[in-house]
Amino acid sequence: MRITSSRCTWGEIGGGLTYSQLSARAMADPKNAALADQVATVFKGTTLRGMLLNAYGFWKMGQIAFIGATAAFAGAALLLILSLFGVAHLRRVPGTAEVLPRVTHAAQVQTA
Repeated sequence: MRITSSRCTWGEIGGGLTYSQLSARAMADPKNAALADQVATVFKGTTLRGMLLNAYGFWKMGQIAFIGATAAFAGAALLLILSLFGVAHLRRVPGTAEVLPRVTHAAQVQTA
């Protein structure tokens, strides 16, 4: 089986016309087989292009979602580690210890 390609660009296939313009010309001249082939080729090419762009778009959204999920899980792991450090600190320090004694009792407030 031999596969050949004419390696035409979109402008060369339909003469620079869109699918709807070629289709209108083909409906006006239904016996023109070359024009019908051009319409079929442009329709398949446009459909394929749309499907490929759709697949690419969802692939790109999946990549971005994967990066976001990875960052969220990394943040969750960091917060878990910090929570475990907090629990370990809670067990070592007495409950009467103050964190910043000079700042908390620096100014005495007098009430009337």
